[in-house]
Amino acid sequence: MPADAAPSLRLEIHRRILDLVRTGRAQTRGDLVALLPASPSIVSLRTRELIDSGELIDIGPLPSGTGRPSRGIALASSERTVLAADLGTHHARLGLAKAHGEIVDFRSLKIDSSIGPQKVLDLLFTTIDEMIADNIDSGSPAAACIGLPAPIDHKKGWVDSGSRLRGWHHFPIADLFSARFGIPVAIENDADIMALGEHLEHPELQHSITVKAGGSIGVGVVIDSRLHRGATGAAGDIVHVRMPAFGNLPCACGKSGCLDTVLSGLALARQWSEAVGRPQDLEDLLNADFNAGGAALELLRTAGSRLGEALSVIAGLLNPDAVFIGGRLSTSETFLAAIRAALYANCHPLITRNLVIEATSAGIDAALKGAVASAAAIGGLSTDMG
Repeated sequence: MPADAAPSLRLEIHRRILDLVRTGRAQTRGDLVALLPASPSIVSLRTRELIDSGELIDIGPLPSGTGRPSRGIALASSERTVLAADLGTHHARLGLAKAHGEIVDFRSLKIDSSIGPQKVLDLLFTTIDEMIADNIDSGSPAAACIGLPAPIDHKKGWVDSGSRLRGWHHFPIADLFSARFGIPVAIENDADIMALGEHLEHPELQHSITVKAGGSIGVGVVIDSRLHRGATGAAGDIVHVRMPAFGNLPCACGKSGCLDTVLSGLALARQWSEAVGRPQDLEDLLNADFNAGGAALELLRTAGSRLGEALSVIAGLLNPDAVFIGGRLSTSETFLAAIRAALYANCHPLITRNLVIEATSAGIDAALKGAVASAAAIGGLSTDMG
C-alpha cells in the first residue's frame, strides 16, 4: 500500500492541492510537484481524483515559450474569477468578475492606442496586478478576454488588418497576455462581445444582431445564443458596404465610398461641422438633435435610414428575434426611429412581424459582460459563449 494511502493523508494532499490552485501558486501539475512533499505519481493521482470529483478542471495547454506546453488546472467553482477588458482607441474598461457575471472590481482608463500595443499592454498589466492584489481573497483569475475595435484572427489571438489600431497588426496580444498571467486568453472584436453581452440580457431570445454605433460602426451576430463570427471573423461587417448614395470619400480600409465614411460618429461629426461652419463633435450633434435642431434631426435621420437599409440585408438573411442598437448614437430617438422605419420598409413582413428593434438594455456594460462570458467559457467555467 502506498505511503499516502491513509485516508487522512490523502485528504490532506487534496486540501493542499486545492489551496495551491485557489491562491494561484500552482497552475499546472508541474507546479504542484514542485510545491508538495509527494512524488510526481502521487501528485498526478490526487490531481486526477480532484478532476474526476469535479473540484478541479483541466483547462488545456498553457502558452509556453519553448518546449511542450504544460496543461493548466483550475478550480471548477463558479466563484473563480475571470478578467475582462473592453478596449477602444482612447479608453479601456477592465473588470475582474466571477464566472457567473458579478463584477468584483472595475477600472476605467484613458489610453492612446497610437502609442502601440506593448505600451498599452504594460499599462493594462499594471492595473490588472493592482486589481488582483486588491482582491486576493478571490484567488487568481482563471482566464481572460480582451475586446478590440478591429477584425480579429481568433486562432492567432491578434488584430487582423486593424485600420483603427495602427501598429497593432499581428501583434501577439493573446500570447503575451497569457504568458504574463499564466491563463488562457481570448481576443474578440468589440462589437462581437457587445452582441454577446446584450444577448445574455435576454434569455428568451435565440437570435440577435447588435450594432455598436459610436465613433465607428460595428455589428455582432448571435445565432442560437452563440456568437457567429464567420469564416474569417468578419461576420456582420457592413461598414465597408459601398453604395452610390454614400459618395466617394476615402475610407480607412483603403477603399472609398464605404458606409463608414458617412455613418460613423466621426463622419457625422465632420458633416455637422460643415453644416454649422465650425468644429463640432458627436456630442454637439446629439445635443442639437435633443434640442430639436432641424439640421441635426435631418442628419441623424438620414444616418439612421442608411444603417437601417444595410441592416435589412442581414435581417432578411438571418431572421433574428431582435436588432439592438448600442453606442453613443443609440441615445438619439431620431436615429433609432429612422432605423426602425428602414427595417420595416425594406424587410419582408415575416422578418419584422415580431422583430424587437431597440437600444441595448445593458448599455455601456454590454461589451464587458460579453467579455466575462467569453473568458468564463475558455476557462472551463461556463458554456454560455460560442
